[in-house]
Amino acid sequence: MIKGMEKDARMAGHVPGSAGLRRKNYGCKRNLRPFRSGLDVESLVKMGMKGKQNQYDKMYKREMTNEYTKTALHELYNKVNAYNLSGAYEL
Repeated sequence: MIKGMEKDARMAGHVPGSAGLRRKNYGCKRNLRPFRSGLDVESLVKMGMKGKQNQYDKMYKREMTNEYTKTALHELYNKVNAYNLSGAYEL
């Protein structure tokens, strides 16, 4: 090799301030390996979250029922007040 190329080859993995240590390559291929146990993780997570989703659905349904009840009672109280203020009940 040519002298300049030897230096470039030695410095290719050099990190400034690392006192000559070589940089390790931790690329995506190493960290993103598929899960190889044979378990379908996605379906396991979905099954686990199904119970939680049912809880959220029940809470939402209860909240909507309470909102409808509140609206109906508000309308009823307004009608009763309007009737009382009109004086139609007096004989």
